[in-house]
Amino acid sequence: MPPRATPTQVVIVGPGAVGCLFAAALHRAGTSVALLDKDPVRARHLNESGLRIDPPPGGAPLCAFVPVSANPAELPRPAFLVLCVKAYDTGAAMRHARGLVAPETTVVSLQNGLGNAEQIRQILVSPALLCAVTGHGVTQLESGRVVHAGNGETYVAAGPDTPPGAADRFAALLEAAGFAARVRDDCTGMLWSKAVVNAAINPVTALNDIPNGAILEHAHLRDTAFAAAGEAAAVARARGIRLAYPDAAAEVERVCRQTAGNVSSMLQDVRRGRQTEIDAINGAVVRAADGAGIPVPTNRMLLRRLRERPAP
Repeated sequence: MPPRATPTQVVIVGPGAVGCLFAAALHRAGTSVALLDKDPVRARHLNESGLRIDPPPGGAPLCAFVPVSANPAELPRPAFLVLCVKAYDTGAAMRHARGLVAPETTVVSLQNGLGNAEQIRQILVSPALLCAVTGHGVTQLESGRVVHAGNGETYVAAGPDTPPGAADRFAALLEAAGFAARVRDDCTGMLWSKAVVNAAINPVTALNDIPNGAILEHAHLRDTAFAAAGEAAAVARARGIRLAYPDAAAEVERVCRQTAGNVSSMLQDVRRGRQTEIDAINGAVVRAADGAGIPVPTNRMLLRRLRERPAP
């Protein structure tokens, strides 16, 4: 194993759909990248089988053998430690990976939901922290095999304690790997812009077992998604948060069309009988709305229905 003092460029925490997509693309571009898993059995399997990314129709599959370990001590400390785990796993994943954070390491939260950065800061004192969101639609078929169902842009923004230039350097790595990456100067607005869309699309697809684009084919589902987005946007405005788009419903429609064949991460979780990120998405909207005294009946209904769904 390389010595711990040897820097690598990227360690991605979590070999889920997004983690595998970004790891394989970075590897193909020549970036030194490794994956940190919490499951040693799965880590061994991925080292043997590699990663396979199936593209949208017409493209060629991307296959890559990226080093995977469940033991942080086996990995060198990276320039960027990228969390690609579920929001409810943020604390556990950060504690597992804490030994990989060197003075020169920038932690990147590439996750759904709100509150991930706050969880990271509870574990790491004044970390150099970036937050990132991506519009890529990805579906995990099995460990290490992912369908890249829709393209989108990835946005990166720096936290308050992050050295200048870190966001630009990380975005440049993503650009070199073929991702459209843009740096934003408003981290809170960026995160809420993604959360508003997720609050509309993810629970509606999860409750109705449909891909993203099917929301637009049914008037009552479209109206529910648009209402959830409108409520979440109203909460953001009341908190002085500037969204990246003027019309939340129009943005939801755009994303549904752009990722029409994608199975949302929340629906993937429901199909596998796993915990969903509903509390970090619609739950976060409801909590913020309660603090601002704003009614959000659609978000509250979606939150309740996902929490109460019968076990598979």
